[in-house]
Order: sequence, then C-alpha cells, then structure tokens
Amino acid sequence: MTDIITSENLLIGAAITNPQTARRLLEELKPEDFTVEANREIFEAMQRIDNRGEDVDPAKAANESGVVRSYFYELMEIAPSGNADLEPHIAEVRKAALRRGIREVLSTADADIIANADPSEVIDGMTQQLAKLAEHAEGELISGENAALEFWDRLDSGAVSVQTGFEDLDRILGGGMLNCGLYVLAARPGCGKTAISLQIADNVAKQGGVLFISLEMDSVQLTARRVSRICKVPASKLLLGGATDDEIAAASRAGHSLINVPLYLNKTLRCGVSEIRTMARKVKNLRLVVIDYLQLIKPNMRLRSRYEQITEISGELKVLARTLGVPVLCLAQLNRGTETRADKKPMLSDLRDSGAIEQDADSVILLHRPDMYDEDEKAESVQVKVNVAKNRHAGTGEIDMMMHLASGKFSAADWRYS
Repeated sequence: MTDIITSENLLIGAAITNPQTARRLLEELKPEDFTVEANREIFEAMQRIDNRGEDVDPAKAANESGVVRSYFYELMEIAPSGNADLEPHIAEVRKAALRRGIREVLSTADADIIANADPSEVIDGMTQQLAKLAEHAEGELISGENAALEFWDRLDSGAVSVQTGFEDLDRILGGGMLNCGLYVLAARPGCGKTAISLQIADNVAKQGGVLFISLEMDSVQLTARRVSRICKVPASKLLLGGATDDEIAAASRAGHSLINVPLYLNKTLRCGVSEIRTMARKVKNLRLVVIDYLQLIKPNMRLRSRYEQITEISGELKVLARTLGVPVLCLAQLNRGTETRADKKPMLSDLRDSGAIEQDADSVILLHRPDMYDEDEKAESVQVKVNVAKNRHAGTGEIDMMMHLASGKFSAADWRYS
C-alpha cells in the first residue's frame, strides 16, 4: 500500500506543478483510481479547473479542492521534474484500482449468492462489471501513423466491410456493413425481419463464420426456415407435418447443403450481451453477429426502468461490435405508432423503448409491408420496402424487394436512391 500511496502522491505533485502533466493525467486516470481521499479530491478539483479551460496550478487546486495547504506543500516537495518518467507510477495506480474493482465485483457477487440470487444473473452482472474494468485497463492510445497503417492493411485485405448479399442494399450502405458497426433492422411483427436477416447471415457465411442469436426461436425452427428458403417447401409443413414425399426429398437435399456452412446458433434462449460476446469469441473467422431481437436481450435487472435497460443494452451492443471487430446486425421491434398513420410507413421515432438505439446505431434499416393492411391481397410474393433511414457512413435510400411468403426468401425488385 505504501508504494501505491507514494505513486499517487508523486503523480498529484507533478500534476499541480506542471499543467502539461495535469492534462495527461486527466486523460489517463479517473478520481476513483486514487486510494487517498485528499488525492481524489485534488484530482476532482483539477477536472473542474480543466473543464473551465484554465491551467492547473497549486493555488487554484488548493482553493478548488479545500484540501489543507500544508498537504500541497508536501506534494510540491516530492514532485518529480518535468521530464521524469511517470508511466510506472500511472501503471501502478491503475493496477491498484483494478484490484480494488475486482474485489468489489467479487464482494457484490458473494452478497448476491448469499441472498439466493439467480446464478445466471450473478454471472451476467459480474461479466458486465469486469468488462467495464477491462475497458479502463485497456485505455491505450494509437498514433495517427499506426491508425493509418491499420486502415490500409484492412483495405488491402478486403476486411473493411461485409456484404449483405443484396447488391442494391450494399450500394446504399456504401459497400456493405462496416466492420465494428452496429446495424439495426427494425419493423413491426410479420414484415420479414427474421427471414431477411437469416438470408443475410447465410450470404455472409460464404465469406466466414457467422453467429446468429435468436431469442425467440430455437435452432430447429431457424433451420426449418433456412431449408424452406432453399427448397421453397413451407417451414410450417417441415415442422408440423403434411409435406409430400417429393417435398421431403427436396428438404433433405437443402438440409445437406447447409451442413458445412459456418453459421452458428445459440442453445440458450435467454442471454445478455456478455453471453453473446462469449459465444462470438468461439466462432472461427467471425465475420458477422446477428441478434433477433434487441428487446429480448436479457437486461441488467439492477436498472429499474425499461428505458434505462434498453439504453444500456444499446450501448453494450455498440461496444460489442468494436470489441469483436465485425458488424453486429440487431433486429428490433417498432412501436404501434406506424399503425396510426395513413401510409403505415415506419419512422426512426417508432423504435421502441429508447432513443439511444437510433443514436448508437451506425445504420437503421426499416422494413414495411404495404400488403399487411390490404385484406384482399392473396399473392404468393409480397412487396417489402427496405428503407435505410439512417446511415452514418454513406447515403440513405429505399429498396423495393419481394418476399416469397411460403419460404421467406427475399429477392430484389427495383432500386431507387434518395
């Protein structure tokens, strides 16, 4: 503990006597990283001074913090010179803070277990807290030169984006789904969210591994949909019976064609973002994660309101995409606001439970089926309007696609750009 306190005191002493050092520490450390209360209070005072656009000096820090001046004199006496190497002391303070954080996580988990909390929720809570600690531990910087080299390496390898397999959709998206991007596909029930996302997943699986997380259907139902799309035998016949011998033979051939496709499904129907991250890391050559759907992701039960829960999940999905380095395509439900409009067309404001979804997403794609509101429509294939309503990296636009109702297969119709 003495070494930690010495490192803390040296860092605070260096910061109050050198504005440049102060700015560096404010970027690399947080108030809670300090064990000595007086050091923590001085650091918080430095933050307030810096937020006002002023340089830190001993007098300002003393007045702002309220810490006794004699303590400042002690810190100034041991302050290292301006060119001293502070990195070992910063690392020591950060490691000590992480150790305290880990102990707190274990203590909270122990209390939850004693209180007979659900084990899966305890694990989820621990995983989330440890992930936050890890983010702080990995607070490294990358130079502009290294960032440029990494960009060109990805460009040369063709690993900047992932194509959906729908040429017109990829064109609007700017070439495909950007690696590290969060893509939200939203619609009212029955518009084909699962169908088109499964088709995208199978298309991407030709390029590498795909993880498809369904929190609504099990692997048998999803496989029936994939087989149905290939052989055009309704999934309901495959699941409930009634298929002819010829249809069963066609389904068998379609099923065999999927055996070596690297698309992985989840067994557990209820899971949080941390469990999804764990599963994703098991997939070799991962290229895409699909989640069906956002509102069914297991929330942090410590957050009371649904708005807070969805806001946190949305932020975690954004971090998930960056951590894995692949696109995350997350399906989402829209509220009933669409049904109050004359044209029934969805809008970004119809995203349920939190405005953070639109804010965090790199792109939001809205599906709309005009025929759903036409009682006389009995076509085998129906029009689905695919509207890229938000796109951070390129333009927006709407595509008219066709969905075969029996098999759920999507195909292009025409394309217009806006």
